[in-house]
Amino acid sequence: MDAPAGSGMQFDKVEGPIPAAPPACAQCRRPLDEYFALGGHMFCRPCVDGFRSSGSVWRALLLGAAAAVAGSIVWALFTELSGREWGIIGVVVGLFVGTAVRRGARNQGGWKYQALAMALTYVSITGSYIPSVIEDGDGFAFALVRPFVGGVGFMGWIIIGIALYEAWKLNRRLPITGPLRFGGGLSVPAPEPVTPPGMPPPAAAT
Repeated sequence: MDAPAGSGMQFDKVEGPIPAAPPACAQCRRPLDEYFALGGHMFCRPCVDGFRSSGSVWRALLLGAAAAVAGSIVWALFTELSGREWGIIGVVVGLFVGTAVRRGARNQGGWKYQALAMALTYVSITGSYIPSVIEDGDGFAFALVRPFVGGVGFMGWIIIGIALYEAWKLNRRLPITGPLRFGGGLSVPAPEPVTPPGMPPPAAAT
C-alpha cells in the first residue's frame, strides 16, 4: 500500500542509522586511536606533551607577584578607609593570587606552584600591614612576622590559613591518565623483536 501523496513518508527506501563520528582530541580535533584522559576530556599524545611542557615557574612568579602586590594595596586601602580589618579580604587575596599563579603556570599545577602560591599569598596578606608597621616605627620586615607577634589573634590566623589553603587548592596538579585504548585498557607499545645471537635479523615485512 502506497503512502498518501504529500505525506512525506517513504516505504520503499530504508535509511540506516547515521554512523557516529570517530572520537577526536578535545583540543586539536585529531582522530584518536588512543587517548589521554585529562579533566574529563580526551586528548592526543602531542597535545598532552605540549600541556606538560607549557608550565613556567617564572611566568607563574611574575603573574602571582603582580596579584600579590595588588592584593596588598587593595586590602591596605580598604582597611585605611573603613577603619577596620575585614578578614574576608584575606580569603579573596588567596583566591586572587592562586588564580594568577595557575594562569601563569598554564594550569600545570603541582607542588612547586602550590608552594609559590602560598608564599605569595602570605606575603600579600602581611604586606597590607606595612602602613601600620611604618606608623609604629618598625621596619618592613616586621610585617612578615606581625601575624605572630602583632596581636592579629586566633581569628586572624584562621583567615590566613583559609587564604593559604585556597591558593594551594587552586594549584593542585590535574591527573593525566593514559595512554588508554577505547576498550578501557592501557595502551602498551609492542615489544621490539629480539634476534638470537648469531642469527640474521628478521626481514622487514613487505
